[in-house]
Amino acid sequence: MSEPGFWDRGDEAKKTVAGLKQAKRAVEDWTARDTTLAHLGELLELAEG
Repeated sequence: MSEPGFWDRGDEAKKTVAGLKQAKRAVEDWTARDTTLAHLGELLELAEG
């Protein structure tokens, strides 16, 4: 996105930004799930302990 002329190609830039936003949301969703699973694992250890 810092490439010279990137923003001069409006339609292409919009598609690229939209794809980047979608990928970022997907990563954030998986990160949240991973964190939740880690917390559940810790709670399970405490319950069994």
